[in-house]
Amino acid sequence: MIHVISASNRHLYRDQLAEMHRLRTVHFVGERGWKNLTIINGGEYDQFDDDRTVYVLALDAQGHVLGGTRARPTDDKSMLNDLFPELIAPDTPAVKGPDVWEMGRTFLTHDARRQQKRTGRRLTIDLLIGASEWLNDHGIERIISITSLDIFAMCKSWGWNIRMTGLPIELPDGPIIGLEAANTLADVEGFRRMAGRTSRVGLVVTDADIAVFGSLAAIEAEFAEARRDELVTSGR
Repeated sequence: MIHVISASNRHLYRDQLAEMHRLRTVHFVGERGWKNLTIINGGEYDQFDDDRTVYVLALDAQGHVLGGTRARPTDDKSMLNDLFPELIAPDTPAVKGPDVWEMGRTFLTHDARRQQKRTGRRLTIDLLIGASEWLNDHGIERIISITSLDIFAMCKSWGWNIRMTGLPIELPDGPIIGLEAANTLADVEGFRRMAGRTSRVGLVVTDADIAVFGSLAAIEAEFAEARRDELVTSGR
């Protein structure tokens, strides 16, 4: 299941968030070879991991992290505007402000990527949809991000309503681009339909949910059963 973690329920996910940061080290440093990142107690952090950040995590049946992404408002800072402004063409309308959020640090674990190939269920899409749902619920209809050129093309093929903010630039591990995504309710619903999702993807767990189910793992078990029912009903 895809879990959305904001300031209101972050206390329920302390273990998962610590695991996410450690897995970011594995993915971005170990697998992708990124340099000059900040590692604290084995976890990768940067200046965009703060109290305003919303995390979206895919968890397995035991509550362990399979993948994640993050979203954050851009009214004070963002990777695209502050670290890579050369990705924004001079004639591009402003891509920052309280109504524009930035997504980033999207990853899947090695096991999740292997599972994705085996089952065909694309967890990366579910992470993006889960984030888009939450953002639209909170009135955010524009999203920006930085990604590799091949991932941009893949997202475009998935039907995500995105465009480049400017020309790509070359980095040691390949070209990157800035993107802007429309995030109206129609965009979110269209993205969900395109991905074959018949209901909401992202779950916001509250203290009341934990009081009823007892744990995140128990909630995962309930939704795993619901997912099996969905697959049977849809014939997938």
